[in-house]
Amino acid sequence: MRSACAQTVDDIEVIIVDDASSDGTAALAKDLAARDPRIKVLSNESNKGPSGSRNKGIRAAEGEWLAVLDADDEIAPERSQALLDLAAASSADIVADNLRLERSDGKYVGSGLVQKKRPYALVVSPELYLRQNRILKDRFQLGYLKPMYSMAFLRKENLFYDERIRIGEDFDFCLRALLQNARFVITSEPFYTYSIREASLSSKLMRESLETLIARSQEVRGAYPVHGESLKKAFDEYDHFLYRALAFDSFVSDLKRGAFSMALRTALHQTEIWDLIVQNGPAAFYKRVRKLRGRSGSHR
Repeated sequence: MRSACAQTVDDIEVIIVDDASSDGTAALAKDLAARDPRIKVLSNESNKGPSGSRNKGIRAAEGEWLAVLDADDEIAPERSQALLDLAAASSADIVADNLRLERSDGKYVGSGLVQKKRPYALVVSPELYLRQNRILKDRFQLGYLKPMYSMAFLRKENLFYDERIRIGEDFDFCLRALLQNARFVITSEPFYTYSIREASLSSKLMRESLETLIARSQEVRGAYPVHGESLKKAFDEYDHFLYRALAFDSFVSDLKRGAFSMALRTALHQTEIWDLIVQNGPAAFYKRVRKLRGRSGSHR
C-alpha cells in the first residue's frame, strides 16, 4: 500500500478490497484509509477469490485507468506515470511493464521479459498473447504481467472478470479484452516487483485448475468469433499445451502414489510429455523410490 500511495502521479485513488480476511488486514486497511483520503476500503462478507474482488474494485473505480496490485507485490513510484506516458504515445487501451521477480526473502531472481541494453516496446496481438502463455513451455508467460486498463474501454465493452475462475484470471481477462480489439502495448522496463512464493496458488499446477483452464478456453472460443487461421492455430497450440500439462500431471500423480505401471503407460501413450519427463521425471521417480524403500525398511 505504501508503494501504491507513493506514485508520482498525484491524482490517484487506491482501492483496497479485503476478501473476508480472518487476520488483521481489514483493520490495517481502515487505519490506512483514515490517514489518507485517497484510500478507499471495500470488504467482502465472504471469500470471493481474486476475480470477485477485482470486479468489486472495478465497479468502485472512478479513475480513467485501472491497475491491479496484488497484496504481496509492490510498484516503483514512477510506474503509473510511465505507463500513462506509454499509453498516450501508443494510443493503447492496455499497457503493462516488465516484472522484477523476487523471492519471498527479497532476493532478486531476474525479470519476466528479457531485458536488453535499451528499453523496448512490444505490441501484443491475441495470437502472440496465446502463444506466450504455453504452460510448462515458455520461460515466462505474458499472463503473469499486471496490465493497466483504460476504464473507458472496460466500460464500453462491459468487461469484468469471470468470478468462477480462481487461477489464470488475469490471463483470461486480458485475452477477452484483446479479442474485443483492445490495443495492448508492453514496455521492457520493470516497474512492478512480483513476489514469487512457492506455496502460492498460481505456482502449482493442479489437475482441477488445468481442467478449468481447458473448459474456459472452449467457452471463450464459443463466445468470441475466431477470425483467421493464425488465431485459430494460436488457440489450438494453447490448448495443446494445457492437455500436455494435464498428461504430465497424471504421470507425476501416478509416480507419487507408486503406480509405476500406470505412469509408464501414460508416458508411452503421451509422447509429447517426454521432454518434461526428461527434465523432471527422473528426480520425481528417484524421490518416490527412496520414500518407498524407507517405508519398507521401517517394517522389518
